[in-house]
Amino acid sequence: MLRGAISSDIDTLQSIYGGRGCRRAGGYTHAELRIGLENSCTFFEKFGVKATLFMVGEDFKREQDFGIIRAVAAAGHEIANHTLTHAQGFRLLSAEDKEREIAGMEDACHALLGIRPVGFRSPGWNMGDDAAAILQRRGYIYDSSVHP
Repeated sequence: MLRGAISSDIDTLQSIYGGRGCRRAGGYTHAELRIGLENSCTFFEKFGVKATLFMVGEDFKREQDFGIIRAVAAAGHEIANHTLTHAQGFRLLSAEDKEREIAGMEDACHALLGIRPVGFRSPGWNMGDDAAAILQRRGYIYDSSVHP
């Protein structure tokens, strides 16, 4: 039997651009989060696939996103840490700021789903030299960042 791993970074326009360039009439929309997750999960379900979804903690704080995030987790997909704010240049942050970004997503995920992620992927796929020790200390099982 062939086996593989499917993972995806769930980055909304808000998490990538911090509001810059994603202004819509009436404010910011996170419909892309709901629609993207629904479409992905429909596809995964068709083939009996469970995926790892690296999610941004700020998306766990908007009530309009609670339902789809809970549904994805209930469907058996792994929710993994992609930091609190999708900090661009994560590798350049101080160790304290890196830990704050990692812990912030953990707290948001735990508050909504009652679980803490065990996997991590850095925004930009580069975490810097000090992040591995932070992840290990916080009980992470794996990191899926590229670390040159």
